[in-house]
Amino acid sequence: MTQEIAITMDSDVSVLDTILNDAVQDSFEPIPVKMEIIHQIGEMKIEGLPSQKSSKWMILSSMKARVMFCKFGNQDVNKDVENFTEKRPFCSSENGVIGKLYEAEWDNINNPSKDAIVMVKEKIAMGGLICKKCPLSAFGSVSLFGRQGKGQACNDLRRLLLWKQGITLPIILTLPPTSIRKFDQYCSSLQAGDLQYNRVITEISLSKVDSASGGYSTVSFAKVADVPREWMSDLISPIIHDGVSKPMAKALIGIFSRREVDVADYSGNEDGEDKF
Repeated sequence: MTQEIAITMDSDVSVLDTILNDAVQDSFEPIPVKMEIIHQIGEMKIEGLPSQKSSKWMILSSMKARVMFCKFGNQDVNKDVENFTEKRPFCSSENGVIGKLYEAEWDNINNPSKDAIVMVKEKIAMGGLICKKCPLSAFGSVSLFGRQGKGQACNDLRRLLLWKQGITLPIILTLPPTSIRKFDQYCSSLQAGDLQYNRVITEISLSKVDSASGGYSTVSFAKVADVPREWMSDLISPIIHDGVSKPMAKALIGIFSRREVDVADYSGNEDGEDKF
C-alpha cells in the first residue's frame, strides 16, 4: 500500500513538473546574463553567484564586436559627450566589420564640447564606417583624445556565448582587448587538431597583471574534455521560442546573435592601460 502511494505521488509530481514547465514556455523574452570580469581581483562573476578565478563551460558561439565610447583626457569633455550620447556608444559594430554611428541631430548640436564631438564624427566618417579603415581603430588613436598610450580609441571586443548543463539562458562573457589574441590562438590550436571550440568543454581562467594604474586581468583558455553526449542531448531538446519549437542550442544562439553591443559589453573591459 505504501509503495502504491509513493508511486502515485511520484507520478503526480511528474505531471505537475510538466504543467509548470509548460506554463513558463515562451512566456517572457530571455535576457542574456552577463559574466563580468572584475579586473581588480582577477575573478569572474555572475550577479547573485560567488565570483571565481576559473570555471568550465561549453563555448557555444562567439562574435567579433567593436564599441567606441569617447574617453577624453579632459573629464569635463567626457561629461559633455556622455550627455550628448545619453551614455550610449558613439559608434559600435556587432560584427567588427561595419560600424553603426550614434543617431543624433548632428546639424543642431548645442553642447559645450561641440568641437570634440564633431572631431570624432569626422574621424569616423573618414573610414566610411568600415572598422578596419577607421582612424579610431588604429593603434595610437587614443592620442586624438588627449590621452597617452598606444591603444585604440575604438575597443576591439569578442563576445562568447557560454553554456553548461542545466542552464537555459544565454551567459555572455565579453573579452577585453588583451585577451582576444589568446582566444584566437586557442581556437586555432583546436582547429589544428581537428576540433572546434564548441565541441569541447573549456576551462576559462583569469590571471592578474599588476600595473601602475592598479592592474588588470587577462583570460586564458584550456580544453579539459570533449562535450559529453548527455550535454549534446540537452542542447537538441526542443524548447518554445518566439512561438516556434526549436532546439535549445538554436534558440540560445539566436538570442545571443541578436543582442546589440551596449555599455554592458564595454563596462569592466578596460584593461587599465592603453596597450597592444
